[in-house]
Amino acid sequence: IACGLFWIVDTFNYLFIYLFKRLLNVPIYLIFSLFPLLLYYTSVPKLSTLKTDQTAEHLGYDILASSPDNAVVLLLEDTEVFNTSYVYLTSGSKAKNRNLKLIQTALLNQPFYQEVLSRLYPELSIPRGQDTDVLVAELIEKNYPRFPIVSSLRVNRPDSLVWIPRGLLFEVKLGTNSASIKDLVDENTRIFSYMYDPLNGALSSYNHPMLSDVRRIYARSYGEFGQTLFALKYYSKAEMYYREAVRILPEISDYHTGLIWSLLLQEKCTNAIEELSNSEKQFVSDPEFIKLNALYARHCLKDPKKEAEFLEKFDQKLKEFQTPLKGF
Repeated sequence: IACGLFWIVDTFNYLFIYLFKRLLNVPIYLIFSLFPLLLYYTSVPKLSTLKTDQTAEHLGYDILASSPDNAVVLLLEDTEVFNTSYVYLTSGSKAKNRNLKLIQTALLNQPFYQEVLSRLYPELSIPRGQDTDVLVAELIEKNYPRFPIVSSLRVNRPDSLVWIPRGLLFEVKLGTNSASIKDLVDENTRIFSYMYDPLNGALSSYNHPMLSDVRRIYARSYGEFGQTLFALKYYSKAEMYYREAVRILPEISDYHTGLIWSLLLQEKCTNAIEELSNSEKQFVSDPEFIKLNALYARHCLKDPKKEAEFLEKFDQKLKEFQTPLKGF
């Protein structure tokens, strides 16, 4: 046995040395030439789709379509600023006739930008100062309700006003009542019905770094409207919008929890437990899904004992995330 093992080891050692010596005879430039070929093979299929892709432009169009005519449009983040401004400035008279007033809030505290806005939009009251949050609130207060005001995010506003979802944007309003709630749901349903699917273009095959933020913006808007519908107890509609948010950006746990809540309150138990099981595998350390198991036990299993067990596990899991503060 020992002789056989020695022969096997010696044979493999000889073959290894032989192949290594042969490899050294290959010119080094031939070896390194494989790297660009490999990069070409892996990169071209991903990058070639960008030549005709319109995902970024569609985001700009959908942001503009989410705004009412003659509105002040507050844009906060780079993706929204660049995409929307490009589409608006290159769309010709069709966009200009809507008389939208695009404002980049990050520059609102700059004296030069305040002068630019005063020249571009003389009909607006442009506040002066250095504190951006205060300036945004003053801009809204001085120009609403003379002009509709929408924003890409909920920003600082006067206490008498509220932000409500409007497609990819939020619109400032004095308040809500039963009539305006119906208008809110109908208007958002109309806007979302013709909205572009960000996963139809280049993002369908590869999550391009230059386009990946588009997914976040669309998913956020579907999730925000789903949250609004849930608060209004439109659970069936909320489920539909949460599902769309999950499809576009499955990495965000809040969209999964919203979807599961919507299913449980409709007593769609089979769908709820299926979604809950999948989410628990994806978000292992998130205690919110333990709480959702307790809700499943309450609404579907009708088992108070099981519900209490999960709630106890939920409390224990929360304690694991807490930092003990000794001496305070």
